[in-house]
Amino acid sequence: MSNLLRARVVEVDDGGPYQKVTVEAGGNQRFTSVLRPQPFGFSSTPPADATGFVLFRDGLRELPLLIGLEHPDHRPRASAAGGAVIYGAQGEVVSVVNKTVRIVTDTVEIVAGTITLKGDVYVGGADGARRIVLDGDPVVGSVVKSTATRAYGL
Repeated sequence: MSNLLRARVVEVDDGGPYQKVTVEAGGNQRFTSVLRPQPFGFSSTPPADATGFVLFRDGLRELPLLIGLEHPDHRPRASAAGGAVIYGAQGEVVSVVNKTVRIVTDTVEIVAGTITLKGDVYVGGADGARRIVLDGDPVVGSVVKSTATRAYGL
């Protein structure tokens, strides 16, 4: 009997202190309330049909852990070596590659007491980008003048 089985997510319960998952594994085996430990500072809820592995602690079938989940329809491919990607099932992506952070989604919401931007700020695509300047900054080239000040940010 193997201590590791390939498994497919059927259902996720993310309402308690620990995420519990129902999975189906080889040979039509079904395991419910499988603990899915997650690293501190990051949490995700896998969609149905994500696949991973059920590991049995101490080889006991009544002590399953779910590890290594991914979903072939949603996982970004061809990521650069050394990069990192956070992604969601609706196509949202945050990538960190080659000193660039890129966010691809419909809406970005930042909730903070203070927002500090250092460096030039541009609005528009690569061909139509316009630099935003704050009151008191020198105006050079094509810019969008903001009424914001350095004290209050953009």
